[in-house]
Amino acid sequence: MLGIAKGKVFPALWILLFVLVEYVFSASFSPWTLYGFEVFFVGLSILCFRGLTLKFTVSRTTALSGVVALGFGFLVFFFAKMSGILVPINVHDGLTTILLLVYAPIFEELIFRFGVWKASKSLIGNDMAGFVTSSVLFSFSHFYSYFFVSADFRPFILYQTVYTLILAIFLGGMLIRTRSLGVTVGLHFLFNFGFFIGAFNML
Repeated sequence: MLGIAKGKVFPALWILLFVLVEYVFSASFSPWTLYGFEVFFVGLSILCFRGLTLKFTVSRTTALSGVVALGFGFLVFFFAKMSGILVPINVHDGLTTILLLVYAPIFEELIFRFGVWKASKSLIGNDMAGFVTSSVLFSFSHFYSYFFVSADFRPFILYQTVYTLILAIFLGGMLIRTRSLGVTVGLHFLFNFGFFIGAFNML
C-alpha cells in the first residue's frame, strides 16, 4: 500500500475524495455514514503513509502548550457566551460529550494532521503544504454547516470558523515542532475540554 502513496496521483485523489465526501456531497449522507467514511479515511491513511507517531513526551513546551490549549478552549466559550452568540452544542448530552472529548480529538487529528497533511506533503513535497492544507480544511470543516443551520446559529458557525483556524495553526505548529501526533491529540482534547468546562458551567 505504501507504494501507491509515493507518487502524485494517489495523494491528489485522496484529498479530492475527502473534499467531495465531507464537503460537496456531505448533505446527502447521514452523520453516521460520514463518521464511517472518516474511520475508513483514517485507516487507509495509516496504511498508505509513513510517520504516524503517537508518542507523548511531557516537557516544559508541551505542558505550557497544554495550559494554553485548555485556557483557549474555555475563553472561546466564555467570549461566545458574553457576546450573546448562541452555541448549538448540548454538553449535557452523553453522546455529544463523547464526540467532543473522545472522537473529535482523536479522529480530527488523524484526519487533518495526518491523512490530509501526509497527502498534501506527498503531493507538493514539504511540511508547509500539509500545514496550510490541513489548517484550511480543518477550519472549513467547521464552516460548511453554515448553509444548513438556522439563522440563529450562523453567528456561532462564523465564530467557530475563526477560532478553529487559530487552533489549527497552533496544532500544526506543535506537530512540526514535536513530530508527534500524540501531542496534537492531547492538545486538541485539552482545548475541547476547556470549551466543555465553560459550556457545562454556563449553559
